[in-house]
Amino acid sequence: MRKQISMIAAAALFTLGMYLFAADEITVNGLLKLSNGEMQLQRNIASQVIDQQSQSMSYTIQPVTTGTHQPLVVYGGVITNGITWFRNLTTNTTRYVEIGTQGASTNFIPVLRLNASDFTITRMHPTNTIYLRATGGPVNLEAWINAN
Repeated sequence: MRKQISMIAAAALFTLGMYLFAADEITVNGLLKLSNGEMQLQRNIASQVIDQQSQSMSYTIQPVTTGTHQPLVVYGGVITNGITWFRNLTTNTTRYVEIGTQGASTNFIPVLRLNASDFTITRMHPTNTIYLRATGGPVNLEAWINAN
């Protein structure tokens, strides 16, 4: 009997729309599909509308180095973090970037890991500084942060 190995195929499509001048709202749509042999999973999140309290946002492509962690540079008057988009722009599969915070003794606490070309949409803690660290070599991280 032949053993058939199926690879996990996951597709995620997120549309992040921001209407700064209409009603100060963010709209997120999501579709996640998983197919692995007999295992099938699909989750579709209809529009999730999130109220935006201010019109501040920050967009950057930041070089992230290996070794020690570094703070994410935030522009545009964003004082409290809100909905955030991160994407690792490297295509080198030996490199990834970790996103996290800093502990009391200045040690790095990673909470997210983005492999090559990975992305995520999340809501960050409103007042914690976001820190970054690359592994395997430097990467460029695309970051879009909306004020909470």
